[in-house]
Amino acid sequence: MNDLFAELKRRNVIKVVTAYLIASWITLQMADVVREPFGMPDWVFQSILITLGIGFVLTVALAWIFKFTPEGIKRTSAAGDFAAEGFSTGRKIDFVIIALLAIALIGYVTKDTLFDPQQEAVDADAVKSIAVLPFVSMSSDVENEYFSDGLSEELLNMLANIKDLKVAGRTSSFYYKGRDIDLREIGSQLNVNHVLEGSVRKSGNQVRITAQLISVADGYHLWSEVYDRQLDDIFKIQEEIARAVTAALKVTLLGEEDQALAMEQELNPEAHSMYLIARSRQRERGKDNLLQAMQFFEKIIEDFPDFSPAYSGLSDSILLLSNNHFYMTFEEAREMATPHIEKALQLAPLSSDAWASKGFLDQEIFENNGDSEYLASAEAAYLKAHDLDPKNAQALYWYGILMDDIGNYKAAIELFNQSLELDPLARIPRYRLALDYQQLGDFDEAREALAESARLYPDFPTPRLALANLELSIGNF
Repeated sequence: MNDLFAELKRRNVIKVVTAYLIASWITLQMADVVREPFGMPDWVFQSILITLGIGFVLTVALAWIFKFTPEGIKRTSAAGDFAAEGFSTGRKIDFVIIALLAIALIGYVTKDTLFDPQQEAVDADAVKSIAVLPFVSMSSDVENEYFSDGLSEELLNMLANIKDLKVAGRTSSFYYKGRDIDLREIGSQLNVNHVLEGSVRKSGNQVRITAQLISVADGYHLWSEVYDRQLDDIFKIQEEIARAVTAALKVTLLGEEDQALAMEQELNPEAHSMYLIARSRQRERGKDNLLQAMQFFEKIIEDFPDFSPAYSGLSDSILLLSNNHFYMTFEEAREMATPHIEKALQLAPLSSDAWASKGFLDQEIFENNGDSEYLASAEAAYLKAHDLDPKNAQALYWYGILMDDIGNYKAAIELFNQSLELDPLARIPRYRLALDYQQLGDFDEAREALAESARLYPDFPTPRLALANLELSIGNF
């Protein structure tokens, strides 16, 4: 036995095996660390283990048979003392072992912080983020459904004004309306770690609102509440929900943010309900919806002439009817919309939405008349809207279209990407983004954006038509 041990030492088998075992341990630790974050199947880890086992046998055999010398790899002599090259080889292996031990020690110390899911969760939680899913209407009345949608959007806008809270855009949140999708998938798609969901039942002047804040990581309810109130209390309910959410997420409100949540509303509850319905109808597009939105906005203005959002909402509805639905000529729309925009800005000169509507009007004038004065005015309005509210995805999207109008596709791509970062599932910005990539000859990016748009919106035929045109343009008949 002593002779065998001496021979193993002479041939450096013990040192080689030691180095191999340390290297194998490091390999297994690294594989274990990255297995969960990268979704590594169990069979991959098992294959690594089997390969290392086979490698161990081969390493022992090769170490017994061969030795490293200054002249290269040679067969080990059957017997003898340590030769000079053997001693040199042994020293080199010692250095390798020391280096591997240092790596193993570093890996052991830092393992818990590398790719650790819990650590990632802590890091993600440091950036508070939320998606406000559309509250479910518990009434069969269509108007109550619009009211419910509007209430959800109102809460979204209130939370979006909080600096330290990342809020997914309206289009992305409303993508999930009526869809049964796992919360973890929603969190992944929107890059948020919480969702706010609930329901609304409205009957006459009575309203019942349930709300619950949920962690997408584990489905745990951080907060929930049921409000049985009079419709007159709707503003108070919205404020209470917003404050409860920020408290549950441990978001500190700045002074101006705290004041904004507590501001007295400019509308009575009935008019506010009308405004929520009008805005939801406008979002739905279509001639009938836009016409009804116009009627609601006009009624609000008649009863509450100092309510700025109704003026910008009315202007947008008019321009959309002219632009997309050809209900009136553009000159008619321009004549109708201009005084409403001016009034909106007069009443609320620091409203990002009002400035975005101003940019939309000037952009439409430029597109129809080619007047460069309105190009500059539209760009200035969009920049003002963005300066007042960097989270205004609509302003960025419209600004991107303006850049398309003048052929500045690189700027348009940047703006559409910024808009999608705020509102990841917005349908039209992604489609426009693909067209810009195609204009610049980046067909792979264009194809990817169109395919993603078609996947997200299977009932939206335009991306498939654009994909066909893309393949046709590059000869893939």
